[in-house]
Amino acid sequence: MRLKKTFLLFFFLLSYSVSSYTQSNEPLFKDAGLKYKAGKYDEAILIYDKIIKKSPYDYESYYWKGKCYYAKGQIDEAIKQYNLCISKNSKYYLAYQDRGLAYMDKNMFKEALADFDFITGAYPDAAESYSGRSKIYSKAGKTDAALKDINKAIELRNDMWKYYYERALIYEKTEKTDLAIKDLQKVTNVNPAHGESWYRLAENYLKKNNPAGAIEGYSKAIEYKFQAGESLRKRASAYFNNKEYDKAVADYNSIITDLKTKAGEDVFLKRATCLYMAGKFDLAIKDYGKVIMLNRNSFDAYIGRANAYSRIKKYQMGINDYTKAIVIDESRADGWLKRGILYIDMKKFIQALTDLDKAVKISPSGEAYYYRGAVKDLMKNNKGACEDLKKAALLGYKEAVNKASIYCP
Repeated sequence: MRLKKTFLLFFFLLSYSVSSYTQSNEPLFKDAGLKYKAGKYDEAILIYDKIIKKSPYDYESYYWKGKCYYAKGQIDEAIKQYNLCISKNSKYYLAYQDRGLAYMDKNMFKEALADFDFITGAYPDAAESYSGRSKIYSKAGKTDAALKDINKAIELRNDMWKYYYERALIYEKTEKTDLAIKDLQKVTNVNPAHGESWYRLAENYLKKNNPAGAIEGYSKAIEYKFQAGESLRKRASAYFNNKEYDKAVADYNSIITDLKTKAGEDVFLKRATCLYMAGKFDLAIKDYGKVIMLNRNSFDAYIGRANAYSRIKKYQMGINDYTKAIVIDESRADGWLKRGILYIDMKKFIQALTDLDKAVKISPSGEAYYYRGAVKDLMKNNKGACEDLKKAALLGYKEAVNKASIYCP
């Protein structure tokens, strides 16, 4: 009986001691929390150290100290603090949860999975642990298990936009584009400043051949400063695909000027192509020239500039550039084809036929047959013209279909 009384007295004194320590630490704990929220992690750590020195059993201080280190990117030290927290209170599930996330950052998936399994078993309402385990399954290629866990997280916390984002990423991996778009739209409705979701939304719209949707997504990503440079490049490309050439040019201007990047030949080449499509041939010629200054062996730049010269009737300059392109790569049919077509405009039919013969040999396309048929017709070779015209029609070349039926029945 005496022993029992002694034990009860000890337990009472210990409980009183814990209570008094907790009360005395509360102002420090609140102050540390404010420092943490303000991003002053080193100052918060110093306060948590004071609490731990006074109360070595204060598991929450170890936990929050771990969160400070995690926020600083010191993952190993964070794990150490989570371990200390768990050693003081083995049932404190938040420490397991955050340690699992830290293990994931170190690609220690086996250890992370063990932590999340423990939490979901002991605390089945811990949504974040289902989310964490879902990420592990997704990285391991176990998409069905990943989807099951993230659906559980959403079931528990359907107000958490980030779970919808995580599910969208899983849908992307399984090529369920429509479902990915639906979840990303939910995210942007709840958290319109989440630039990454807008970027991913744009990428998925591109998969659905929806350039207008992609343009909106990239525009929002730029607005919220998520991969602004890459988003700008991709928006310019989307504008081009949507035939909004002036807007595409404006974006390439921003890449070259506003972002103050050292623009490579690809940027000038794309801007030149947009200018060409917008009918601004003189400006296109200047940009193609910039590409050539950066790379004397740019086949595409010589072809592009030759096309522009042809449109403003500077035929010989066009011929010169097509010739340079052919010298760079004579195995590409488009150099021979384009020069052959220009020779037709110049009424140099023998040279045109020679080039178009070469184009047909390299790549027997409908376009090549059509123009070779045209030059044969101009050279009074009606039989040869009809043969080529019919081949062009069989290959689906639009201009040849009607003409073949009329002139070569």
